[in-house]
Parts: sequence; C-alpha cells; structure tokens
Amino acid sequence: MKVIVDEDDTPFVALALEMQAFFWTRDEKLKNHLYKMGFSHFFEPT
Repeated sequence: MKVIVDEDDTPFVALALEMQAFFWTRDEKLKNHLYKMGFSHFFEPT
C-alpha cells in the first residue's frame, strides 16, 4: 500500500522543520505518514 500525501502540505512541513517549530494539522493520514518518516514534532491542542 502506497501512502499518498498532499504535496500542498510540503511547504508547511518544511517550514516547521526549518524553524524547529511544532506542526499543527488535523490530517491524520499526513500525521501517520510523517510519524513513519521520523517526524514527531506535532502540536496537540488540549
């Protein structure tokens, strides 16, 4: 199974990485893919 992530998300993920900032998204498919790729710096609102 190939996971396809929306390319429009790329600049936002890149910016979070560059600024060492938390990434805030409600897109669970994207979060799961990023977790698998080693990214785990997500903002989780309470």
